[in-house]
Amino acid sequence: MRSSCTPDAVLSSRVRAGDMAAFGELWARHSATGRRFAVGLTTRFDADDLVSEAFSRILVQLTEGKGPRDGFCRYLFRSIHRIAIDWSRRERHLDDEEAPEAADSRCAEALSLAAEERSLTGRAFRSLPTRWQEALWYSEVESMKPSEFAPLLNMSVNAAAQLACRARAGLREAFANLNSPALDLVAA
Repeated sequence: MRSSCTPDAVLSSRVRAGDMAAFGELWARHSATGRRFAVGLTTRFDADDLVSEAFSRILVQLTEGKGPRDGFCRYLFRSIHRIAIDWSRRERHLDDEEAPEAADSRCAEALSLAAEERSLTGRAFRSLPTRWQEALWYSEVESMKPSEFAPLLNMSVNAAAQLACRARAGLREAFANLNSPALDLVAA
């Protein structure tokens, strides 16, 4: 259960204005979700380290007036993913200098990350509008009820339920379009 009903976009704006308690709320709200994402993303790096680094970078961006305006969770996931890739590249670069024969085996996970990024499901999900992605994440991954995530999206419970329903239908359609045989013909 969330400790506050303040939307993420409002909390991000408060952090830009210097309110560190708002950043604490974003951490409390999304760190566990970020950790689950990091665990599913890679076993090469510690999930807690990835999440901490992502939040640190986001804090710097917010205090500089940048960073996420909406879709904080999506922004967090992209940050975690980028950090994992950066760390893999840095590690591969160090390995190339120390032991070239080990570099090929060590970059396998970096290639795996890139393949995951291009996966059909991920592409279908990323093709959706940010609000749909957030509704799907809260309803399907976090198993939250519309009454729980509606305040986070700054909408009524009925509107949140309808948004989640439209988002599920949109994801099915996006996936079907990406997975259609017509795309295979175009690619050939």
